[in-house]
Amino acid sequence: MARSVDSIGKSGGLRARLGPLLAVVWLLSLFMAFALVQMPVTQAVAAAIGRVAVDVTAVALMAALGGAVGVLIIGHTGTVTLATRAALQALMGLGALSLAVLVVGMAGLFPPRWLAWVLTIGLLAALHRPLFDWWKGFVAGLHQLADPPDDGLTRWLRCSVLLLLVLTIVMALLPPTKWDALVYHLTVPQHYLDAGRILPLADNHFSGFPQLVEMLYLWLMLLARPHTAALLHAVFGSLVLMLTLSLARRVGNLRVGWLAVIVLLVSDTFWAEFHWPYVDLALTAYTLAALAAVLVWHDEGEAGRRWLIYAGLFTGAMMGVKYTAAGYTVGVGVLVLWLARRGEWRGALRAGVMVTLVAVAAFLPWMIKNTLIDHNPLAPFLWGTSGFDALDQWYYLRPGTGLSLLQLLAVPLQATVFGHEGNAYQATTGDCSPGCCPSRQLAGANAIRHPARS
Repeated sequence: MARSVDSIGKSGGLRARLGPLLAVVWLLSLFMAFALVQMPVTQAVAAAIGRVAVDVTAVALMAALGGAVGVLIIGHTGTVTLATRAALQALMGLGALSLAVLVVGMAGLFPPRWLAWVLTIGLLAALHRPLFDWWKGFVAGLHQLADPPDDGLTRWLRCSVLLLLVLTIVMALLPPTKWDALVYHLTVPQHYLDAGRILPLADNHFSGFPQLVEMLYLWLMLLARPHTAALLHAVFGSLVLMLTLSLARRVGNLRVGWLAVIVLLVSDTFWAEFHWPYVDLALTAYTLAALAAVLVWHDEGEAGRRWLIYAGLFTGAMMGVKYTAAGYTVGVGVLVLWLARRGEWRGALRAGVMVTLVAVAAFLPWMIKNTLIDHNPLAPFLWGTSGFDALDQWYYLRPGTGLSLLQLLAVPLQATVFGHEGNAYQATTGDCSPGCCPSRQLAGANAIRHPARS
């Protein structure tokens, strides 16, 4: 009797879902018929779709290769969630691939496009076992993150996150137009490709900045179009979201993680960066990775000392992305010393030294590159370069911020409430347009009149 009642309930539930499913199928059929008649696939359209497919494939292969290499470095040990491990492996592997491209570029051994494809696919074939292991962990980790208490708010947040990600990834397929991308994130790698090796770009002092992400963009530009850079930046952003959710799961409240993710994505600048070929999402990802590694070390104690090495590698990768990560690297060191404070002072000192030495070693290749081609390990800073004259040094390195103490104390609040892409803060924490309210325009004018200097 109970079985018959269950079967009736299941069949009733199936019938209830059948109607909406048929409606969706019918609408999709109408759309396909309309598209075939009204929007015929011409030769030009087919070629454009093919180019997009190549771009997406190139990014997918690089992300997969990063995951496979990361498995070789990090492995499967440690008290860490599957999602955290998969994200850390991908970030570690992408950092290692960047250094490999740097070595190839310094040696002047950039391959032609067909050979770049052969090398990429050949490496994936050679690493098929770690690739399969990473993929299994990645999918299982996503299942863990997608399985919170089944309440309406969490389902709505998940759907909103997916929608925002789909929208920004579609926009990432458009040609790059952002200032930083056209000035150096893509221009510098293109200069290296045109020259056949990594050479100084005398009239562009940005070429001295660390280039962990730009090396990955360079390899993608060998495989496909510059459009792929934005897609890879979206991959870094997705890893940021994955680590955010994993940290929330670590403290036992995944609902808060989904809320944190949606708060990030409704910040207009953060969401927009998913379709910009920038480096900021990579910096955020490596910062969270260093934090996650330090927390795992703290959980495991002496048995997890290797996680201090991983934390050092991620910290060095932060500096390899952007010089402005210097503050974050200090933060990692302070956090390690703070977590180790209850042990003996020698253990705390040993932990701090270990993270520091590994971080310096991970950042060292970029200093060597700058020394060899610009004769300045921290180009364009320290004593400058040919493209970084006395005026540039004064502008970048002058002390202070140009703000009074009272104004400086108000900056965090002003930037949060009134900041947007059109004024001195260059960041929008919401989706309001710059001209939506007079008070915002007034605050923006005041900020521009008294700009903060970095």
